[in-house]
Amino acid sequence: MTVDTLQMIVLPCADLAATLRFYHDALGLPVVGSDERMAILRAGLLEIALEAAAPPCGRDRGDAGVELVFKARDIAATTRRLQACGFPLTVATSAHSGATVELHDPDGRPVHLVERPV
Repeated sequence: MTVDTLQMIVLPCADLAATLRFYHDALGLPVVGSDERMAILRAGLLEIALEAAAPPCGRDRGDAGVELVFKARDIAATTRRLQACGFPLTVATSAHSGATVELHDPDGRPVHLVERPV
Protein backbone atom coordinates (compact mmCIF):
# COMPACT_ATOMS: atom_id res chain seq x y z
CA MET A 1 0.00 0.00 0.00
CA THR A 2 1.23 3.49 -0.81
CA VAL A 3 0.02 6.93 0.08
CA ASP A 4 -1.66 8.40 -2.96
CA THR A 5 -3.40 11.71 -2.37
CA LEU A 6 -3.59 14.31 0.34
CA GLN A 7 -7.31 14.45 1.08
CA MET A 8 -7.67 16.92 3.96
CA ILE A 9 -5.71 19.41 5.98
CA VAL A 10 -7.00 20.43 9.42
CA LEU A 11 -6.38 24.01 10.51
CA PRO A 12 -7.02 24.77 14.20
CA CYS A 13 -8.50 28.25 14.56
CA ALA A 14 -9.11 30.47 17.58
CA ASP A 15 -12.14 32.17 15.99
CA LEU A 16 -14.00 29.79 13.68
CA ALA A 17 -16.35 32.50 12.37
CA ALA A 18 -13.48 34.86 11.45
CA THR A 19 -11.48 32.08 9.80
CA LEU A 20 -14.54 30.87 7.88
CA ARG A 21 -15.14 34.45 6.72
CA PHE A 22 -11.58 34.52 5.36
CA TYR A 23 -11.58 31.18 3.52
CA HIS A 24 -15.24 31.13 2.41
CA ASP A 25 -16.37 34.74 2.06
CA ALA A 26 -13.09 36.32 0.93
CA LEU A 27 -11.36 33.46 -0.93
CA GLY A 28 -14.58 31.88 -2.17
CA LEU A 29 -13.94 28.27 -1.10
CA PRO A 30 -17.27 26.39 -0.92
CA VAL A 31 -18.41 24.93 2.40
CA VAL A 32 -19.19 21.22 2.06
CA GLY A 33 -20.05 20.52 5.71
CA SER A 34 -20.14 22.22 9.09
CA ASP A 35 -21.23 22.05 12.70
CA GLU A 36 -20.62 24.27 15.73
CA ARG A 37 -16.95 23.18 16.04
CA MET A 38 -15.84 22.65 12.45
CA ALA A 39 -16.35 23.79 8.88
CA ILE A 40 -15.08 21.78 5.90
CA LEU A 41 -14.28 23.61 2.69
CA ARG A 42 -13.38 22.32 -0.76
CA ALA A 43 -10.17 23.50 -2.43
CA GLY A 44 -9.94 21.56 -5.68
CA LEU A 45 -9.51 17.90 -4.71
CA LEU A 46 -8.42 18.83 -1.19
CA GLU A 47 -10.67 19.54 1.78
CA ILE A 48 -9.69 22.09 4.41
CA ALA A 49 -11.20 21.49 7.83
CA LEU A 50 -11.36 24.59 10.02
CA GLU A 51 -11.54 23.34 13.59
CA ALA A 52 -12.41 25.52 16.57
CA ALA A 53 -9.55 25.28 19.05
CA ALA A 54 -8.38 27.10 22.14
CA PRO A 55 -5.68 29.69 21.42
CA PRO A 56 -2.91 29.80 20.54
CA CYS A 57 -3.47 28.76 16.94
CA GLY A 58 -1.62 29.30 13.67
CA ARG A 59 1.60 31.24 13.90
CA ASP A 60 1.19 31.79 17.66
CA ARG A 61 0.96 28.02 18.22
CA GLY A 62 4.24 27.44 16.44
CA ASP A 63 2.92 26.39 13.04
CA ALA A 64 6.03 27.96 11.55
CA GLY A 65 6.61 26.67 8.07
CA VAL A 66 2.94 25.95 7.34
CA GLU A 67 1.91 28.07 4.39
CA LEU A 68 -1.06 27.64 2.09
CA VAL A 69 -0.66 28.37 -1.62
CA PHE A 70 -3.78 28.59 -3.79
CA LYS A 71 -3.93 28.90 -7.56
CA ALA A 72 -6.37 31.71 -8.43
CA ARG A 73 -8.25 31.71 -11.73
CA ASP A 74 -8.88 35.46 -11.58
CA ILE A 75 -6.38 36.93 -9.15
CA ALA A 76 -7.53 40.52 -9.78
CA ALA A 77 -11.14 39.72 -8.80
CA THR A 78 -9.97 37.70 -5.80
CA THR A 79 -7.73 40.58 -4.70
CA ARG A 80 -10.65 43.02 -4.91
CA ARG A 81 -12.85 40.66 -2.85
CA LEU A 82 -10.15 40.27 -0.18
CA GLN A 83 -9.71 44.05 0.00
CA ALA A 84 -13.49 44.58 0.21
CA CYS A 85 -13.55 42.15 3.16
CA GLY A 86 -10.83 44.21 4.86
CA PHE A 87 -7.91 41.78 4.69
CA PRO A 88 -4.51 43.48 4.27
CA LEU A 89 -2.42 42.03 1.47
CA THR A 90 0.62 42.54 -0.71
CA VAL A 91 0.54 42.16 -4.50
CA ALA A 92 3.66 41.30 -6.49
CA THR A 93 4.56 40.02 -9.95
CA SER A 94 7.45 37.82 -10.98
CA ALA A 95 8.49 36.10 -14.20
CA HIS A 96 8.33 32.71 -12.47
CA SER A 97 4.99 32.86 -10.68
CA GLY A 98 3.18 35.70 -12.44
CA ALA A 99 0.84 37.68 -10.21
CA THR A 100 1.13 36.79 -6.53
CA VAL A 101 -0.91 37.94 -3.53
CA GLU A 102 0.49 37.45 -0.05
CA LEU A 103 -1.53 37.76 3.16
CA HIS A 104 -2.28 36.01 6.46
CA ASP A 105 -5.37 34.20 7.68
CA PRO A 106 -6.95 35.31 10.98
CA ASP A 107 -4.66 32.94 12.92
CA GLY A 108 -1.51 34.35 11.31
CA ARG A 109 -0.82 31.53 8.82
CA PRO A 110 0.76 32.81 5.58
CA VAL A 111 -1.52 32.42 2.56
CA HIS A 112 -0.37 32.94 -1.02
CA LEU A 113 -2.45 33.25 -4.18
CA VAL A 114 -0.72 32.68 -7.50
CA GLU A 115 -1.80 33.11 -11.09
CA ARG A 116 0.93 31.60 -13.21
CA PRO A 117 1.40 33.07 -16.68
CA VAL A 118 0.14 30.94 -19.56
